[in-house]
Amino acid sequence: MTPTHAATGSKRFRYYVSRLEPGDDKNLVWRLPSGEIERLVIDAIAKAIADNAPASSEANIIQDQMAANSEVACKLQNAAIHEKRKILLDHSVKVQLLKEQLILSFKPQGEAERAEVCIDAKLAKQGSELKFTIPPTNANIKPAPNPILQKLVAQAFAAQELVLTGKPNPALSEYSRRYLGQLVRISWLAPDIIGSIMDGTQPVDLTGRKLTRANAIPLDWPSQRKMFGFT
Repeated sequence: MTPTHAATGSKRFRYYVSRLEPGDDKNLVWRLPSGEIERLVIDAIAKAIADNAPASSEANIIQDQMAANSEVACKLQNAAIHEKRKILLDHSVKVQLLKEQLILSFKPQGEAERAEVCIDAKLAKQGSELKFTIPPTNANIKPAPNPILQKLVAQAFAAQELVLTGKPNPALSEYSRRYLGQLVRISWLAPDIIGSIMDGTQPVDLTGRKLTRANAIPLDWPSQRKMFGFT
C-alpha cells in the first residue's frame, strides 16, 4: 500500500491506498485511514516483542533479554513517532493486508529467523470509509474508539440533563428541539452499549448517522442490543 493524504481546510488526513496493476478496476482500490493500520501494527508488534522468548538455555540471558524486550515493547507504544519508526525499522517489520487478516512479520533482536503474527481483522464499511473489525479472539488488540460516537454519547447525556433540569447548556444551544429529542433517545441506551461505544468495541457498522437516525429506539435493553447489532 502507498501512503497518501487529503486536506480539508487546515486539517490533514492520512491514508494508505492499495496499488493497482495496469488494467485493474479503480473501484477495487482500498483506501484506509492510516491510524487504523498503524495502531493495529504497533499493538500487535509490541505484544509479540514482549512475548518473544530468547533462544537460549541460560536463565540469566533469558531474563535479561525478556526485560529488554518488555522495555522495547513499552517504548513502541508510548514513545514519540520518530522513536516508534526507528523500532519498527530496527525489527524489519513487514505488513501484508488481506480482506480478513493482517499478517505481520518482524526480526527479533539477536535472532536470525523472522517471527510472524496473524491478526483476524475483517475489512468493513463504516460510513464512507473502510475500517477493521476485530473479533473477540484478538481481545488483546483493542480497536480505536470512534470520536463521533463518543461525542454523541456526551451530547446525549447533556441533552438529558437539559430536559430534566431546564438548565441551559451552551454546547447544545444551536440544536433544534427535534435533534435534542434524538440525543435524549441515545441517552436511554443500555449501559453496556454506552460502554462499548466509549471503548471502541461497538459493531463496526454502528455509525453516528445510524445512531441519530434511529427514530424508534426501544426502551428495553435486549431489544436495543438486537437493533444495533450487539447480539
